[in-house]
Amino acid sequence: MKLPGGGTLRVLFSSRDLPRHLAGDGALMDNRILAVGQPQERARAVRALSRFRDPAAQEGLVAALKDENAEVRAAAAAGLGELELKSAPQGLIDGTRDPSAEVRQQVAEALGQIHDAKAVPQLKALLEDQDADVRGAAVEALSEIRDGAALQALIAAMQSKDVTVRRAAAQALGQRD
Repeated sequence: MKLPGGGTLRVLFSSRDLPRHLAGDGALMDNRILAVGQPQERARAVRALSRFRDPAAQEGLVAALKDENAEVRAAAAAGLGELELKSAPQGLIDGTRDPSAEVRQQVAEALGQIHDAKAVPQLKALLEDQDADVRGAAVEALSEIRDGAALQALIAAMQSKDVTVRRAAAQALGQRD
């Protein structure tokens, strides 16, 4: 699979072989994503990489956001949320426009875990998503970001035509410090 910048996503090894392919700091020795041929195996490898909860795994997980399979992309988004990053990678923010609702939901959840205010405009746009779970995840993510823009997005969500979004926004606003 071709990646932006001319790189290639290649099959390297299975998720159970992961520990053998990591450098001492948890980074992949050759700085490429763990991947195997079948989508389920690629997703399993991505989940295994994210379990290290090491920011060095970020590069591989961001690359996996461009996988052809939605399950792999969703696993990569979830993994990035677990890494306790200080800021959201642009590839994760771009995932708010993924064609898969499952991926957009995982991206919103991850952005909420990262607490990066630069994702607020994209999360605000997800409040109008066609999928109810995505809209709910966007409200939750906005409630996790302690920023004036996120607060304003939650206040604006109180005017949503979706009663579930309005209810979730009201609850989120009521729980803010």
